[in-house]
Amino acid sequence: MNGGATLTASSLDDATQHPAPGQAPLNYAKKVCVYSKAWRSSGSGEYIQAVAYAMAEAGALVTLVAPKPDNPHYQRAQKGLTRAYTPREASVDSPRALRIVRSSWRVLGSIVALIAARFTHRAYLVSIPDPLVFSMPLFAFLRLTGAEITYVVHDPLPHAWRLPKAFRWLELAGFALTYQVASALIVLTPAARDKLRSNFSIGDKPVHVVPHGMFQVATPPPPPGDGKLLLFGSLRRNKGVREAIEGVLAARAQGTRASLIIAGAANGEEHEYWLGCRAIAEAHADAIEVREGFIENDALPALIGQIDAFLMPYRDFNSESGVAILAAANARPLIACAEGGIGAMFAEGAAGVVIPAPADAAAVAGAVAAFTAGDQTATNDKARAYQAVFCATREWGAIGRQFAALTAGLLDAKLQQSAPS
Repeated sequence: MNGGATLTASSLDDATQHPAPGQAPLNYAKKVCVYSKAWRSSGSGEYIQAVAYAMAEAGALVTLVAPKPDNPHYQRAQKGLTRAYTPREASVDSPRALRIVRSSWRVLGSIVALIAARFTHRAYLVSIPDPLVFSMPLFAFLRLTGAEITYVVHDPLPHAWRLPKAFRWLELAGFALTYQVASALIVLTPAARDKLRSNFSIGDKPVHVVPHGMFQVATPPPPPGDGKLLLFGSLRRNKGVREAIEGVLAARAQGTRASLIIAGAANGEEHEYWLGCRAIAEAHADAIEVREGFIENDALPALIGQIDAFLMPYRDFNSESGVAILAAANARPLIACAEGGIGAMFAEGAAGVVIPAPADAAAVAGAVAAFTAGDQTATNDKARAYQAVFCATREWGAIGRQFAALTAGLLDAKLQQSAPS
């Protein structure tokens, strides 16, 4: 497997069942410690739970260090999977003192669990860790003691910067150090791999592309056909929340029958941006409905059943989109920019309309008008056809085998390097 390879289930199965001459088959039974601070049934929280379960089903012996998930589906027993629960963080509307205490307690619990795992594990898989000021020294310690760390890079560059612009170099340095400490990196799309290599000096460090698995909530009813759209998930600037609002309003002013539901929670680093967007939405409550806050899994089928399409005017986006995956898995079209994994989905046959650059309000209005003026029956048929293709190619079992093979392969390579000639 070369550093830029996009892995597939078939190629990994061939590598494990039919190894090259002189190459030992990968040992799926090797232990892997999987670590994340994420736990909510949203993109990152659902993702790491699904990866851990899929790796265990593939035969790996997984210890999952993470807070207890809120989705009962990922609280079930699974052969090969043991858990070390760390404390959950407090909600964003909790008192600041409580949030600090809970976050500190979670960080301490993670450190203790990861160091304890080192007595029995050499392979670590990390996704969405605790803040780098705490996790970086821990990763360095684990590497110095002989551990191999595979780091899942969801976004090579942050969507929202935590530090002021004058200190952005310091934040970039933190990301660079994280990538350097890792033994290997996993990204979700080729575009993310290219962004990672163009922005950071990582030399010949392996960067593997493993796609995001599919999330399917339920079989939704047919789209109602009333032009209602959904902007869903974390509410931040690069998701084009303001452009979505203003674009829908502009489309309506031009006579297009369209309305918008905004459902999700504001990004902590861009709360002021969201307040500005919310003020516009509230001034046009006849066209824009705001459902602010985390949307539980149980509420998703009813929400998706109310809409005709997902609206996603994303910019500066090069990873996979959990929201686009949710749309595809539930047979809903996309009105979206062809960015990162979303562009790949359109190329594969996803239904909907591409929002052209620069994805401003005028571009969004045009795309919304084009969608509502199109043949809705044909569009929905295409969405259902793509749903079948998508679910077949993003099955978690295949992805679990990829992760198990990659983590085992790192250890195999190290063992071969240290073996006497």
